[in-house]
Amino acid sequence: MSTFNVAWIVAVNGANSHPKLSINDLWQGCVLLARSPQLFTSAMSACDIPSIPSNNFTRTVHFRQGPVDRMEQEITLVDRHKFECTVPDTGNRVTTMICHGVSESPEDLYLSFEYNIPYGKVSPEGEEGAKLRAMYRLKAKENLVTGLATMRDLKSRGKLG
Repeated sequence: MSTFNVAWIVAVNGANSHPKLSINDLWQGCVLLARSPQLFTSAMSACDIPSIPSNNFTRTVHFRQGPVDRMEQEITLVDRHKFECTVPDTGNRVTTMICHGVSESPEDLYLSFEYNIPYGKVSPEGEEGAKLRAMYRLKAKENLVTGLATMRDLKSRGKLG
């Protein structure tokens, strides 16, 4: 089965970015995204997770509206590096990764967002495949930008760091 892959990356601490985010802030944001995704998107109303803290767990997210009411997702957190979310039923995988810039400055940080989406019954070559790619390219970009904005807002309200 063919898979559509798209990734976006954004500089975390641009000249006009305030407040500046540290690697610890980004990591706390990734952990919140894994454990409380409803803080990052209005599409989700709740998230059930196991009570035993772990970096590998299955969560159930509940949606406000859409084609499904809830969905199980397998979560992997790699300390201070990445957050991966896989939907076992579809094979969809979303990875959020914290990256360091080559300057090695503590503020030279990047956040990336990658979608790996199986085409399923959709042909990668046809019009439906083009629509699927366009939709997920836009969705991945929006999720990266709004996710970073949410982390920055949480930091400014004293919820990170």
